[in-house]
Amino acid sequence: METGIITPTIHFKHPRKELTAIIEGRIKIVTEPTEWEGGYVAINSFGFGGANSHILLKSNPKQKINNAALNNDLPRLVAVSGRTEEAVKIILDDVRNRPIDAEFISLLHHIHNDDIEGHPYRGYMVTGSKISHNTINKIEHTPYIRRPICFIFSGLGSQWFGMSKSRSNEIPSVCQSNPEMWYRFEILRHITYRYFNK
Repeated sequence: METGIITPTIHFKHPRKELTAIIEGRIKIVTEPTEWEGGYVAINSFGFGGANSHILLKSNPKQKINNAALNNDLPRLVAVSGRTEEAVKIILDDVRNRPIDAEFISLLHHIHNDDIEGHPYRGYMVTGSKISHNTINKIEHTPYIRRPICFIFSGLGSQWFGMSKSRSNEIPSVCQSNPEMWYRFEILRHITYRYFNK
């Protein structure tokens, strides 16, 4: 689909006599590299372990603008993740070994925008026309750590009795599920009430 060429089927010489659709020419087995103008393509996968799957893909006729070259010389940060260190290295090597492609980098950004469960390895590289051989990169194992949720009310508004009261009323289920938080909200409500009502 990317090259516009259908690759030939290997190990095919002659059809069996039972395969009438092939013999009659209704189905053609591609035995030589064949030009293809795009459209739909079906892919089958039949595994020895019983995994059977089928997918129908449609080619994307969109032509890349300016061959997807970057419109400036700014370096680009590419951050990816994978199940293994090798998986991350393969992705970063792929970025390194192909011409800089703004659409490909954008696709990687979209894929890895959120955490992917089961991807404990993360890596990044800086790429760009002025970065020599894309040498700035790093890969490391980052075990999943559940981050605490913190509510920060900055500025003078955090001292208002009305604000603290409305916040505790807006999220009562959170406060009730965490008695320590509820206790702190109550302290804040009483302190601010006394402070502003002297």
